[in-house]
Amino acid sequence: MKRILSMLLAVLMIVTALPMMMFAADETIDPFIDVKADRWYTEAVMWCYANGYMTGTSENTFEPSTVMNRAMFVTVLAAVAGVDTSAVEYTGKFTDVAEGKWYTGAIEWAAAMGIASGISDDVFGRNNSVTRETIVLMSYQFMKTQGVDVEKNVDTDILALYGDADRVHDWALTAMAWAATNEIISGTGTVEGTPQLSPRATATRAEVAVIVKAMLSLNLGGDTPVGSFKLNGTDISDYTIVYGETHKGEKSALEIAEKLQDIIAKATGVEVPVVSDDELAPSSDAYEILIGRTNREESYVIVEETEPEDTTESGDAGDPAPASDEPVEMDPEVTLDREGLTDDDYFYEMQGTYLILASNEINAGTYLAMTRFCEDNLGYTYFGNGFESFTSIKSVDIADGTRLADGLGLDLVINYQMGGWDNFFSPGDVSYNFALMVHSIPILCCDGSDYSGSSPIDYSHHIMHYMDGDPCLSDPENIKNAIKNVKLAAENHPGAELIWVTQSDGSSYCKCKACTAFYTVWGRCATYVHFLNILGEAVAEVNPNAKVVSLAYKYTIMPPKTVDEVDDKKYNDFVEKWGEHFGEFLPDKDLSAPDNAIMMICTDNSCFSHALDDPKCDTTAHKNTRFSKYFETWCELFDEIYIWDYLNGDSYMHSPFPNVYEIWQNYNYYYRMGVTGMYGLGITGEDYSDFSELRTYLVGILNADPDMSWNEYSAKVDAFLKVCYGKGWTYVRAYIDEMERLSDENCWWIWTFNDWNQVLTEEQWAENYDYLFGLLEKALAFAETEQQQKEVKQVMIQLRYVELQMAFHKYEASGDQADLDAFRALNEQYTVYMAEVGFAMPDNWGPNGNPDGWNG
Repeated sequence: MKRILSMLLAVLMIVTALPMMMFAADETIDPFIDVKADRWYTEAVMWCYANGYMTGTSENTFEPSTVMNRAMFVTVLAAVAGVDTSAVEYTGKFTDVAEGKWYTGAIEWAAAMGIASGISDDVFGRNNSVTRETIVLMSYQFMKTQGVDVEKNVDTDILALYGDADRVHDWALTAMAWAATNEIISGTGTVEGTPQLSPRATATRAEVAVIVKAMLSLNLGGDTPVGSFKLNGTDISDYTIVYGETHKGEKSALEIAEKLQDIIAKATGVEVPVVSDDELAPSSDAYEILIGRTNREESYVIVEETEPEDTTESGDAGDPAPASDEPVEMDPEVTLDREGLTDDDYFYEMQGTYLILASNEINAGTYLAMTRFCEDNLGYTYFGNGFESFTSIKSVDIADGTRLADGLGLDLVINYQMGGWDNFFSPGDVSYNFALMVHSIPILCCDGSDYSGSSPIDYSHHIMHYMDGDPCLSDPENIKNAIKNVKLAAENHPGAELIWVTQSDGSSYCKCKACTAFYTVWGRCATYVHFLNILGEAVAEVNPNAKVVSLAYKYTIMPPKTVDEVDDKKYNDFVEKWGEHFGEFLPDKDLSAPDNAIMMICTDNSCFSHALDDPKCDTTAHKNTRFSKYFETWCELFDEIYIWDYLNGDSYMHSPFPNVYEIWQNYNYYYRMGVTGMYGLGITGEDYSDFSELRTYLVGILNADPDMSWNEYSAKVDAFLKVCYGKGWTYVRAYIDEMERLSDENCWWIWTFNDWNQVLTEEQWAENYDYLFGLLEKALAFAETEQQQKEVKQVMIQLRYVELQMAFHKYEASGDQADLDAFRALNEQYTVYMAEVGFAMPDNWGPNGNPDGWNG
């Protein structure tokens, strides 16, 4: 998926994150046999090792789980400070610190600098294990000695978030608040959603590595998240953003330039001017960030002014020759290699004093180049729907020659990119140009005489025909009509890259003798594949660059038999009996698709409580073992397989099931099987209460990096929750984790999204409701902004809906007036909660109505 052509990033004080996706989960990283590639500490351990701040405990071991002692830790700090510990004077202050030992100079230095005192006046406690709060305090004191204003960015109330904050000793409170505010220390997990500091727990070598990397990589005490931002050694303040006015792509280059200007200003405090390439003439000594295709890629003419030439001889009178103002043709300032880039590709490149953010200037590629550059280098993350964040970075300098070229790597994307959904994206912007409606087979088979127009693309006519089911696909007349109509569609849409050839949205299919005989040989869905193959050949005659696409959907999810599975006798009997009927359209024994045919597999027939390849999910009508078997057969029949992703559906607002785990599990499965790309249903506004914004973001990052490990993915989940829900995000994460655990006991599929007691049983809800709702109440208590409060309240709507369901069922069972009154009161209050978050009430809501029957 990823096509990285080259990357040479020079980032001061920051070592690029290890590409964890390159390693298997149990693979180790040289030279250490005990540092696994996918652990939470691996990047930090290797960073400290590469910089010489920490060494191994032997040539090939690091011992990440070994507890660090006080002598070891001050030795690490001395290495960070670059202290020559052998030159430090020995004072003999501490009775347990002998002269000339490996730790002596570091301990003497740390004591003299006020970084670490002894555990008593004359004992340092060199072999004593360090606790987490001791490490934080020493780090706090150390950063003061390095000139960091440690008081500049401290949230004095932050420790209230932690359930064990009362365990922090008074002498460590300030330092711990500083470390927690700056995420130098992130806690040891949660207990029922409440973060834990574990201040008195001993610290391991892995924890020390993580703390040291965070401490040294962040712009602590700085005015902006990014301390210094340079391009090829020149400060960003000397640059101008130049957008292409001459060569306009589909997206406004000015909008992209202004968004980049905003990001740089938020990250660095520097407002870089924005001009068009027509406003500012090219210059060989310019410092510019180029947005898209600009006139800097063209040769240009300048007038070269010269001084008058003195033609007189010494001592002679006379006038000098006139000055020369001859125009001089100049070579382009930048030369960009766009060869081989697809319409979905983008790149950024540093050429001398130019940073270029560009693409083929088709779709939203240049915007992707801009956001990718900012994410790679400025600690910027865009999560979708206006959510963005900045990670503190000490210093960044992009070296000359840096180039990263990448792409969505997908041919069928609606709204996904690394930063999720925003107003730069819509179905027409990052998807192929389609022809025909999705459910097009019924209208394709029409002869065209009963409706007006020169093409079959007539929506009202389409609706009339597909609602009742599909026509006979063995009828040669229907096939001829379809060939005529699909060619007409290709002719009328010469730029179309995909042409839909898909079944109706109904369950009805032809049961004539010819079709039934067809099913007997290859299976129920074989006529659709055969039909697709015929129309693929027809489209290729008109537009060899276009592809036909069909669906494995609902009633057509079961694939036909492969050529190896087809019974020879049945096939020969079929040919003998039906050969004349089919004529030129007689199917081959092998129904494998041609090169220009795509099958899109809809996941709506799978269980959403379990991974698609989960062998345990084998007990329901929508069991995943059967779905995965079908899926793998489709992969044998078609070279190009796409997924129409219902897991990320946008239509089950009242479902309280997050689907966060399953997204990662399923996408790993898809790409292991060789899926080409994804087509999602994740277009969301802010009127959804089922984590659809989160799922849209997660699908986006998995499309960009399908090999992402679970640890990386889980960290992305946390990053989104922090931005969306604020300080109380850990309670929302605990809610998600608990919902995943509970729902794993059941099976659920998309078309039962209003059946709240299928995701969890009513017994499960009754037993766990108070705990789940309590988690969200805590999250709401910590929400600081109106938007964060609204986001939490939207999730609460799901549980309030369940509460109504249970209250109504209680009344149904008892018939008591008191239970009816209790339901009515909850129902009336529900309307208030819905209004608070801007949700519309269901069309058929009523004060006494059964919530099970609500629509909306």
